[in-house]
Amino acid sequence: YQPERLITIRNPIAPLTAERVAAEDNDEFVFIGRLDEEKGIEDALAAARRAGARLCVIGDGPLMPDVVAAGDHVRAMGWQSHAEIGRIIRTASALVMPSRYPEPFGLVAIEAARSGLPVIMTKGAFLAEEMERAGMAISCNTMDEEAFAATLAAFRHMPKEDVRLMSERAFRLSPNLATTHEEWRDALLAQYRSLIPTHVVPEPKGEAIVQGAFR
Repeated sequence: YQPERLITIRNPIAPLTAERVAAEDNDEFVFIGRLDEEKGIEDALAAARRAGARLCVIGDGPLMPDVVAAGDHVRAMGWQSHAEIGRIIRTASALVMPSRYPEPFGLVAIEAARSGLPVIMTKGAFLAEEMERAGMAISCNTMDEEAFAATLAAFRHMPKEDVRLMSERAFRLSPNLATTHEEWRDALLAQYRSLIPTHVVPEPKGEAIVQGAFR
């Protein structure tokens, strides 16, 4: 495709909370997503155990038994509604997104950031570089247990003021990385309208085809 023909419309997200989560006052990581191998929940469990960190797991899937059996440092919350997730993450210090495959976007990372949660994410997420550059995320090789655990431990020992600044940047700057559902709708409609010819097509002379019949 010719570059001049490409139009970028960012994916739409809805924040999990209307107000910023005071991440600097909390000491629990949160995972939100399907509990399967692709999403890397096993890596999150292993890293949290190694780092001596608490982990809240929101979601359901075939690996739920592993989450339940992980130990007292893990809270298995199961599937939750959008509103309930917003309530639960008020005790979180950061979101972990350890997907094992390249995330083409990573909606949950932006949803969390829009709520003021810093994000610790896989380097395989396409948004990782952009979010890290904005100072709202830390990326690492989340499939390397030692490296992932070291990142969690380093975040836990960050000065409270630094965590607050990450949280505030996430809350303030993350809208630049996505659209609201209304903005997404309007941008799509505008693009479709731009493709509709605005000139008047002259009435054809002679025979015309109407509903498949000659008149």
